[in-house]
Amino acid sequence: MASPNQDVQQTSVDSVHSLNHSQQVQAQQSEIHQQASNREGQGNNSTTDNPNNEQEASGEEPPSSQQASGGEQANPTSNQDNIDPASLPSRARETEEGEAPQNSVEHGNETTQNTLNVTPGNTNSQQTDSTETSSDKEKAMNEKLPKYEDFFTDLLLTACLSVYSENADLTSISKISIFIGYFSLLWWSWWSQTLFDVRYRGKYENDLLMEYYQNFLRGASILGRIGFASVSSEFVHGGYRDFAVFYVLSRVILIFDYLMLIFYIEDGSPGSSDNPQNTTESQEATEYHNTNGDYSITVIKIQCHWIIIVGTIISIVFWSGSVFIDVDKNTVPRKAVVFWCIGISVEIIAQWFIESKSSLEHLSKTPMVKRLRTFSFMVFGNGFDNVGQALKLVGLSFNSRGGSQDGGNAFIAFLNGIASVIIVILLFFDYYPDVDKNKFDADPAQIALWCYTHFILHVTSAVLMIALGQTISYINTLTTLIQLHNHPSSYLPKDSDWQTYINSPNLTQVFNNNSMPAAGDIPSNYTRTVVELIATTISLRGAIVPELDLAQRLFDSTKPFKDFSLPPAASTAYGKYVDAINAMQKADSLDRYLSENFFNFNLVYICPAIYLFGNTVLKELEHRRTDEDAVSRRAKNFSQCIRICCGVILVLVQVILLLTFGRTDPRTMAVESGLIILACILMLESFLQIALKIYFRLLIALRRILLEEI
Repeated sequence: MASPNQDVQQTSVDSVHSLNHSQQVQAQQSEIHQQASNREGQGNNSTTDNPNNEQEASGEEPPSSQQASGGEQANPTSNQDNIDPASLPSRARETEEGEAPQNSVEHGNETTQNTLNVTPGNTNSQQTDSTETSSDKEKAMNEKLPKYEDFFTDLLLTACLSVYSENADLTSISKISIFIGYFSLLWWSWWSQTLFDVRYRGKYENDLLMEYYQNFLRGASILGRIGFASVSSEFVHGGYRDFAVFYVLSRVILIFDYLMLIFYIEDGSPGSSDNPQNTTESQEATEYHNTNGDYSITVIKIQCHWIIIVGTIISIVFWSGSVFIDVDKNTVPRKAVVFWCIGISVEIIAQWFIESKSSLEHLSKTPMVKRLRTFSFMVFGNGFDNVGQALKLVGLSFNSRGGSQDGGNAFIAFLNGIASVIIVILLFFDYYPDVDKNKFDADPAQIALWCYTHFILHVTSAVLMIALGQTISYINTLTTLIQLHNHPSSYLPKDSDWQTYINSPNLTQVFNNNSMPAAGDIPSNYTRTVVELIATTISLRGAIVPELDLAQRLFDSTKPFKDFSLPPAASTAYGKYVDAINAMQKADSLDRYLSENFFNFNLVYICPAIYLFGNTVLKELEHRRTDEDAVSRRAKNFSQCIRICCGVILVLVQVILLLTFGRTDPRTMAVESGLIILACILMLESFLQIALKIYFRLLIALRRILLEEI
């Protein structure tokens, strides 16, 4: 049977193995001290019974003591002082393997009490270290989370898009180019400022001067975003100078941010690289220092900031020069666009050079990843305003036509509205669920590419949401005009003269004639009245078919503006009234309206296709890891193939079905059910993705069962 001392030793050894390295040394020293005390007690006991006590009295060590101590000295103090920490683990193993001094039961109980007194202290120390480790992890996770002021600035950007979307008209390539240009400029101003914010904003809480300075600049940046919102509608109508001025101001604010940062680094203030809050950035710069030459961390950071400042100053020069270019025909001049492209290109090159060299903090360790994802959701959420406005017109159509023989035609437009919501939801969940939040371990150039690829998703989402709203309005107007053509007696007077005109082929020619002259040049009073009714219905986007008297008054009010173009400021002030004027003056027949506004269908299919292709690139960058098993990698490859095939199908449907048949006869189910067809294709892609996940999960579970049986 094992002695109590052996139990004590085993308990102590078990507690030692549960501690970390530094705590093991402390615990093992205490254990050896106790063992030495036990051996001293053995020596005292042997003095009473052993005949070799005379040798001990004369200064010689008894043989039993030599055997018990194994050649060690009995003095516990000298034993503890002469301990080599490097030898402690081996000595602990020797004790564990069976070294059992012959101690008394009473002394064993005393040792047990001493051991119990030591172990709780070590346990408390371990709990303290564990608490500190968990708090460090929590702090690191919080550093990756955006703050409320970050969401506030992002919402201001979506507000700018909302103001622009109210006046945007995406019925031609030139108008789409203007919107994409505006969005690109707005997105880059947000992106370049956000790159600074996620790395340096809020990192100087220990220095009040720097904190207040950054808060002041952030307030100025917020005012600049509000300025962008105030000039966005002017940008739609060809005004650009105010927008250029606000962009220059945003660049000046960014330069002041970096200049103050350089001052703090050189000054060695709490905001410098010696600040414990910037340890992550210091480690990144140290890695760069070890692989790219003999430069100090401070020099590397200052050089990076100066590169960005110089690139921004060059951009300011070009943007400032664009302000002095004369406006030509209420559109943005090409020279101004060239100046803008050159300026932003310089900024992009400077920023990409810094990111690719891994000179600053890795973007995956900042809130940038979550900021991009959150902004993607904000774009979708903001776009629902356009869909809601279009559905409001559909609701008016229900109210105005409900209960009559034509009530129910708006039901097609309503189904397309539901389909548009399904489209947005499916695109949203195609992007969101597979995002790996904590394992994005890509190199700096790869994660920079991942960030810039989000621009494709953002711009296509913004264009798609506008196109969905306009397509719903287009379908609602189309169904209203078709109803007017099929049941003219419900909207035209009941007298015999009008009934004679309705039964004649003249009415059909009004609807189908693509070369109908202006209403003022039509000699027939009946034909002119029908044209005015059609034009007014189109300007109201199919919400109602007005009475003849109201239609004539509305149409007559726009005649003075027939050959007159309003300047950007006036167009902005009048807002949608200008759109109504243009609609009533340009739309003379049903066929002309259909041909001029059919361009919306080019967007509702192409934009989701581009979105899927861009999302494919994002998923490939996220999943490019070397520690994945073959089954998981195969599942992701199949998922990518499904996503690409769905995008190709959307393009083919756009080209074959809509462009081939829709332009020849837009009054087909391919047009009236265009969004419904798109939603069905995306639903098929979603079902295939779900089936693929279920299949591979079952496959992985089956493999695990087989491996367990083997």
